[in-house]
Amino acid sequence: MNKILKNNSGWISVVSIIVSLIALSISWVRSEPMKTDWMAILVGILALLTSVLVGWQIFALFNFKKEKDETLSNMSSIANSIDLNRILLAESLFNYFMAKQEDYEVIKYGYDLISLSHNRNDILKNGVLKGLMEYSQNGIDFKNNYQLDEALGLIVSLKPMFLGNKEGIENLQTMMKRIRKAKIHSQF
Repeated sequence: MNKILKNNSGWISVVSIIVSLIALSISWVRSEPMKTDWMAILVGILALLTSVLVGWQIFALFNFKKEKDETLSNMSSIANSIDLNRILLAESLFNYFMAKQEDYEVIKYGYDLISLSHNRNDILKNGVLKGLMEYSQNGIDFKNNYQLDEALGLIVSLKPMFLGNKEGIENLQTMMKRIRKAKIHSQF
C-alpha cells in the first residue's frame, strides 16, 4: 500500500474515492426530490445522436472501401470480357472477309486482331500476321488508292508491336512490299 501512496496518482485516486463517497452519501440523505432538467436531457439526447452519426460515418467509410474494391474488380472483369468479345468479333470479320476475298477488309480486321491481342496473346498476334502473309501470297487487290494508303498505314503502325520479334518485322516488311505492288481497280 505504501508504494501506491508514494506516487501522485495513488494519492489522487484515494482522494477521488473519498470525494465520491461523500457525494453519494449527501445525495442519499437529501430529502428534496430531484427536478427534471429538460435542457440536460436534450443535451444528452443530442450527444447520443451525434455519437451514433459519427459511428455510422466510420462504418460507411469501411463499407465504401469494400464496395470500391468490389466495383474495381467487377470493372476489370467486364473490361476483359469486352476485350475478348472485340477479339472474337474481329476474328469473325477477318475470317468472313477472307472467304469473300475482300483484301482491304482482311488487312483492316487483321490489324484489329493484332492490336487487340498485342498485350494479351503473342500466339494469336503472330498467327494473324502469318495468316495475312499466306492470304496475300497471290497478290492483293484494292478498290481505290485510299484503301491502298490506309492498308499501308495500318501495317506500318503494327511495327512497334513486333519489336524484338525479327520474324514478325520481316513479315511486316514483306506485307508492305505486297501492298505497294497491289492492283487498284479504280482511281477514285
